[in-house]
Amino acid sequence: MVLSLDWPEFIEAAADGTADLGVLGAALEACHAQLPSATVVGMPAGASLSAGRRHADGSWSLAADDLRGLRLHMQPGAERDLALEITVRALQGEATRTLTVRRPPRPQPAEAAGTPAVGAPGAGAMPIRLAVRLPAGEGINPKDVALVILGGVPQGAALSAGIDNGDGSWMLSTQDLVGLELSMPAGCAADLTLDVTALAVTSREGAMASAAERLRLSLDPAARPIPLAIGRAAAHGLQALMIRDLPPGARLSAGTYDPSIDAWVVLPRQLDGLCVIPALAAAGFTLTVMGLSRAADGRAETRLVTRLPVTPA
Repeated sequence: MVLSLDWPEFIEAAADGTADLGVLGAALEACHAQLPSATVVGMPAGASLSAGRRHADGSWSLAADDLRGLRLHMQPGAERDLALEITVRALQGEATRTLTVRRPPRPQPAEAAGTPAVGAPGAGAMPIRLAVRLPAGEGINPKDVALVILGGVPQGAALSAGIDNGDGSWMLSTQDLVGLELSMPAGCAADLTLDVTALAVTSREGAMASAAERLRLSLDPAARPIPLAIGRAAAHGLQALMIRDLPPGARLSAGTYDPSIDAWVVLPRQLDGLCVIPALAAAGFTLTVMGLSRAADGRAETRLVTRLPVTPA
């Protein structure tokens, strides 16, 4: 049975990227939906909902209580319009509709220097996607990490999430690391080393432990992206691909890095032109590509798609 839903085709987001999704709850009340739940697809990297559960493929699951007072939080500088595909299920049936979130136009940056697609430094350069892994340390469980400190951020640069301490270091939660991006000012060096420190609670009494490592990045506009031979056919019937085993400092030209699974999550529509942007002095490596799908009962299922050798040019 098809559920009858009625909400506006568009809603407006505030200048800071927040939007009120209360229209969902209002629509469910209007049709007297019983025991409703919802799935939201199309959330961009770095965006989040005020309630619900985020999955590895970027989709969100919402229970009935989550739909009341729901808000969307997007990063400043996100795309102007955001199309969310929302599937609602209730005892009366289910329905899928699109809700478009309109936000103010992005400020027009100065002319970009170098090659923005590879995160070249300079005014107007595209933000650099970061793959920040949690440092490993004796007795530290990644689930117990309470705070991540990222040091060595150049003056004038900014992260897309976290708190700027004003001394080149930023404080972040583990959730902030998902889809994290770095915006660089003009004239920065082509090489950059970031210090990553994880602080974890190791006992009920509040004892802390820390682990640290360095993340080296190449921001050289001459760095050549390496095309990946993963066509859309490889993702047939899948919700997303999870790509693992990139060397430290390397990143993908699209997708979102999720430290909780130590993988880049790439949607099928992002596979066209997908490249690896190599790290400093990168040698050859092999990527593990996993497919993510959802079973009829809603459980997430994964399977190996391919192991893909990559050789820098």
